[in-house]
Amino acid sequence: MLVDSHCHLDYLEAPPEVSISRAKEAGVGHLLCVGADPEHFDRVLAVVQGAEGVDGSVGIHPLAVTADPAPWAAVVARARALGVVALGETGLDYADPAAPDRALQGACFAQHLALGAEHGLPVIIHTREAREDTLAHLRAAGPRPEAGVLHCFTESWEMAEEAIALGYYVSFSGIVTFKNAAALRAVAAKVPADRLLVETDAPWLAPVPHRGRQNEPALLPHTAAVLAQCQGVSPEALARQTTENYRRLFARTSLKASAADPRRGGTVLRTSGSPFPPCPAPGKYLGREGCLVLRTVEGRCPSGPRGLPCAPLRRGNGIPHAGARRASRKRFAATKRYRRASRSIRR
Repeated sequence: MLVDSHCHLDYLEAPPEVSISRAKEAGVGHLLCVGADPEHFDRVLAVVQGAEGVDGSVGIHPLAVTADPAPWAAVVARARALGVVALGETGLDYADPAAPDRALQGACFAQHLALGAEHGLPVIIHTREAREDTLAHLRAAGPRPEAGVLHCFTESWEMAEEAIALGYYVSFSGIVTFKNAAALRAVAAKVPADRLLVETDAPWLAPVPHRGRQNEPALLPHTAAVLAQCQGVSPEALARQTTENYRRLFARTSLKASAADPRRGGTVLRTSGSPFPPCPAPGKYLGREGCLVLRTVEGRCPSGPRGLPCAPLRRGNGIPHAGARRASRKRFAATKRYRRASRSIRR
């Protein structure tokens, strides 16, 4: 199964459900619908929360940046919405003559990076002809695990290498299939397998042999096949690797791991036929590192709808927030809520 790590279902001519269905028929089982325009956020979230196999993000594209504070407020308000796994698309675009002021772009980019660090969310980065300034922002934000992804990458290996060192992944679109993209394919060959993602950026940049038509997630296998050649592996191996990379980077994803996929100390997610009982308090016990009752991982309740994320833990609700989980486990175990949940599970 392939994962399209970057598409814009809200811009496709076909209805989202049609595009999702066609993608699944083509072997693309999961999608990340990227929100790049605050006016489309509700449309994106409606798709994410109403369809199987779709995650979402919210952000302000560098070409959509304005001095108005309202769009940024919309990003902040939806950063923890159900189904949102990342911030962005954000970044810097100096290629378009009509692009907003560079200082405005930079300020908005820095806001996304800071909010991502605050909430532990990866940031989806757009960069065109802004290599040095983009890297300067990433350096200023500092390294962190699974910091984000340089999407639709077309820059040099030197830029990719430094971004990888700072905790970023590198994603390639249909551009890598173009005849004049030999230099980009050479870069793709150097990216470590565990830092590689594949995307369509639909509805733009359809891969060869469909160049010139509207792109869609169903065309992702063409790009994946070329990336597999660059990496010297089979298409099946590339699909497995990039899917695992996606799960690791977007920790809040609704994409489930298989029972044969041990993660984080051998804990696995619930799969069909799991012995896990129904959650005694859905939405109350889940943190970024997993369910505190059932000991599952990846921020999903195994008994919740389609395994989607439960509400994040917050201070002041009687349960320690996820960051304090280990330090306060004994204190938490003594609370009445935990005892009630534990008794329910033992039954």
